[in-house]
Amino acid sequence: MKYLFKCICIILCAHNALAHNNERIDTQMQESARQLIKNIFDDNNTHVQKNSNAELKSIKNSQAPRATVVSCSDSRV
Repeated sequence: MKYLFKCICIILCAHNALAHNNERIDTQMQESARQLIKNIFDDNNTHVQKNSNAELKSIKNSQAPRATVVSCSDSRV
């Protein structure tokens, strides 16, 4: 869950940085970003509800995420 939270924070920070650089971001892009974040949270909740703690513990060291977020390493981001 901490990993998911970090990924969401990175996505939101990147989105916020872009918004400040370009105030006329297309609303369709914003909605797509919101929908993506909502889907990630929904999928995570579904996964946690479907799997017992024992099952989650057995796979905690072998994750295969469907997305990788690459961001700027600049401390201002």
